Order: sequence, then structure tokens, then C-alpha cells
Amino acid sequence: MAGGKSYWGEFGAPSTPERPRWFDDLVALTVHGGAGERISGIVRARVLDNGGTEFAYRVARRESLMRCTSLDGKVFCIVGREWVWQLDRHGALTATAIQDAWFHPTPDDYEFGTERPRPERWEGDDFTATGPARETEFLGRPAWEIELVPPPHKPHPLQMIIDRETGLVLREANASFETYHEWTELDMNSDLPDELFELTDHDQAGTPYVS
Repeated sequence: MAGGKSYWGEFGAPSTPERPRWFDDLVALTVHGGAGERISGIVRARVLDNGGTEFAYRVARRESLMRCTSLDGKVFCIVGREWVWQLDRHGALTATAIQDAWFHPTPDDYEFGTERPRPERWEGDDFTATGPARETEFLGRPAWEIELVPPPHKPHPLQMIIDRETGLVLREANASFETYHEWTELDMNSDLPDELFELTDHDQAGTPYVS
């Protein structure tokens, strides 16, 4: 990652001795590396609730458009060009104009894979890397594996695997808690028609696990 243009250098937030420049460059890749992307696949996850809950879901994403469903196709959230369809607290799908949609329209614990990390994800004293990044492979793709040191108010580090070409986060985990989100199937060049990002009469609302 050495020698690349730093996202934070461009926008005025300086690197510190505790935060290496290569991490700033990797942050830029995770945030901005998805221009024109057309991806689909399956995410598997384990969260802490109820002593450890495991589940899986499908994601399809074409640029700003997104569809998140259960494995059998029940809709959790669709982000279209003009409308967002999302589950309300009663488990019903509701339509909201895109400009009025919630900041995170997907249900809790389903955010992984449904959008790129936002720049503010890496700001302040939250998790940050000190190095080094390790070359690895995930789902047959060259990747970087890093560990993120926790801030003082959080107890354990995070582990991430990031696609070297596109910056897509392939896996995010907390080994101490034995929790994770990861892609188990991934197509980086999917054929995703417009109809996929619209709600049809055949779509049914899912009831996802929500923490």
C-alpha cells in the first residue's frame, strides 16, 4: 500500500504515528473502490445475542442499488432508484422515497455487505490498525488481512479481510467473542437487471433476526 494517495491526506485529517499511512490508503480503497460494482452473493454471520445466533442472507448490489433477502427470497430491504422498501417494527414492508429513507435501511446485524463503509466509520478513536497487513486469499481472491486495535472503551480487537483489487470487505470478525460476518459465495460481475431492485407482487416480507 506504500506510495498510494491517502484519503485522509486529501481531506485534511493527518496520519499519526499510531495510524500507519498504508491503513489510510486501505481505508480509501474500502470506501471508494466500488465505483460501478455489480456484486451478488451470500453472507453468513454469527452474533452474540441469545448465546450466539447464526444466520445467512443474500445480497445483490449494483452501484447504489441494493437488495437483501433471506436465502429463500423473502425481502428484508430493497434500495431502488426512487424508493426504499424496508421492514417496519411489525415486520411489514413499507415504501419510503429515497431522499427520506433511514440512514441504514437494512435491519440490525444485516448491514455487512449491503453497502460500502462510509468515511466516518474510520474517524475518531474507534478501531484502527497499527500494522502490518498480511497478504492472504479469500474465496479465491487475493486479499489483505488486518487486525484493528480497539479504542480504550472497547475490550477486544477486530479482524478484517479486504479484497486487494476492489477494497470490498470480505470478512469482519471479533475472535474473542467468536462473532463474524463473511461472504460465503460472491460474484463480482453479476448480471443484475433493474427489476431486481423493485418490489413486485411476488415478493414477501421476511422476518430477520434483529438484535
